[in-house]
Amino acid sequence: MGIIEERIEMANRYKQGAWMLLALVFLIKIPSLVESPGTGIDPSWKIGLHLARERGLVVGRDLFFTYGPWGFLSVPLVLVRSLWLAALSYKLAVHLCLFLALGLWMHRRLTGWKAYLAPLSLLFFAHDPEYHPLLALGLGLHLTLGIRKESWLWGALLGMAGSPAGLIKFSMGLATLIMIGGGMLSALWLKRRHVMLALGLGFFIGTWGCGLMALGSLEAFRRFLSTSLEIALGYGAALQRKGPLWQVLLVLGAVVAFAGGVLLERRERLRDSLSLILPGAGLLLLTLKHAFVRQETHVLTGFSVGSLLLTWICLELADRGRWLSRGLRWAGALALGLGTLILAPPTQLLQLPQALSSPWREVLRAERETRDPEFRSRLRQSLRKALPLGDEVRNLVGGRSVDVLTLEVSLIEAWGLRWTPRKVLQSYAAYTSHLDALDAAFFSGPSAPERLLVDLQGLDTRHPLMDAPATWREILRHYRPLGQDSRWLVLGLREPPGSVLEIPLRRLRAPLNHPIPVPRLMAGHLEMQVILKPSLLGKLAALPWTLPEVRLGLISPTPQPLRRIIAATARRPFPVIDPWPELPEDLAALFEDRKLPAPSSLVFVTWDAWAWEEVEVAFFQVERRDPPKSPPLPEN
Repeated sequence: MGIIEERIEMANRYKQGAWMLLALVFLIKIPSLVESPGTGIDPSWKIGLHLARERGLVVGRDLFFTYGPWGFLSVPLVLVRSLWLAALSYKLAVHLCLFLALGLWMHRRLTGWKAYLAPLSLLFFAHDPEYHPLLALGLGLHLTLGIRKESWLWGALLGMAGSPAGLIKFSMGLATLIMIGGGMLSALWLKRRHVMLALGLGFFIGTWGCGLMALGSLEAFRRFLSTSLEIALGYGAALQRKGPLWQVLLVLGAVVAFAGGVLLERRERLRDSLSLILPGAGLLLLTLKHAFVRQETHVLTGFSVGSLLLTWICLELADRGRWLSRGLRWAGALALGLGTLILAPPTQLLQLPQALSSPWREVLRAERETRDPEFRSRLRQSLRKALPLGDEVRNLVGGRSVDVLTLEVSLIEAWGLRWTPRKVLQSYAAYTSHLDALDAAFFSGPSAPERLLVDLQGLDTRHPLMDAPATWREILRHYRPLGQDSRWLVLGLREPPGSVLEIPLRRLRAPLNHPIPVPRLMAGHLEMQVILKPSLLGKLAALPWTLPEVRLGLISPTPQPLRRIIAATARRPFPVIDPWPELPEDLAALFEDRKLPAPSSLVFVTWDAWAWEEVEVAFFQVERRDPPKSPPLPEN
């Protein structure tokens, strides 16, 4: 056998081994196909998506959230059998598409050890199945622009395939748009204008077609896009984190090193890889911003998806460039990979047999359960143990339209209530003035529910009264307390609604980190409007990152937690009561015609004063007025 034949045979063995490894990783990385209903913030909104779909409500038209009308597909919740099967099919289809695209890329572009490293990187680094459609799209764009014949047709099909993403989750739709734009730029650079046009038109036509199909009209689709964009842009202010400094420095170092390694390469050597680099870079930047302006748990997603993207680009460019450019590229990829392994070591590899069989056992169990007519009854009993309601509360809400404030949508399923949800699912999502106004209009309109079940459970350090002040003002006017138990306050719709008298007390510019006196109240309760004005440095920092937080502290004989302020909603006056209302009886006092205690002074606390120019504060005395009682009818 000659040298050429030996090399060909060795290459074939490498490819066979790589395909076997790919099949093994495919089985190990099967996404979660079964999610059980539960209580708390995340399980509740997942139940909310499925209950809305079951009851004929369309997310994006009848109510708004970070997900769209097809958002239930991303949550395989074992609640409604047909919806669970649809989500199961979607998850498996996306998983299959990702590995088919990865296999084709390995077959066409990678040889030797590189073909092994591509699936191994997916095994070690990718922890969030939500990004699997985007990773599959990125590989699909790269493969499509590598086809010489009929590539415009594949471009149109790929654009249409990416169009439903925004109707599942709006941020996924934004990421898809960025990646499609990167693919179009790559096609223009390669002088493949027919592919560029086909890709853009396919995505545009597919997006509008899917939007009409899901929402029913162009006006509803336009409203969905504008409201969802506002939710996406304001999400960083709603969920803000302060992680350790090493995470930020590691990401910055990795991105700078990798970008340097790419820019040092000669342009002609990058020509056929731009279709992977440009969409991947767009997805990387969006992922890192998404991760580092939210909670600590999302940082792992940024590290894992970033390390995977950079590793794949390094494999694509492995044989190109000098040692310096190669070293910088691999340094960036390995730095993000190190962050991934620090936050989530791949311990699942120590339980390989269980990792291969456990998802399918869960699927079989869920399939049997959802066939059982008593399944929902048993589920409700288990949820009721976690979310009990007193007898008085159950009697007050039974048979009437109900909404739940603030977070526990699971209560609807637990007690079989007639759910009439407000416009923004879960009040923690009302973090802009427009979203707050949507909920306020709902509670003052003809569709307002007859009963509200209220629990003042805030998110992180925020208080619900601060998050949606316009909404609570309308609730104060249109509802009255009917009863309560140890956790829940029941509010009933009042006819006619009451009125609120707002008396200005004082307006001033408040310093940061220094106490300011509070005007004296004569009646009612105190409300405060806060206008936070960022400095030039703060505005610049907010472009790639987010504005540093400001917290409100009450100087009180009773120690009170510092409450984080959301600048967008604090522009409307919100109640300031000392101490902060926590229990049902505390909230019920707001509906009584009496003076409520206010702090003698307060302070705006920030650890990053450089980000803020000034704070404008206005105080108001707010008095609730009951509607006049109707005179009794004369007797005949």
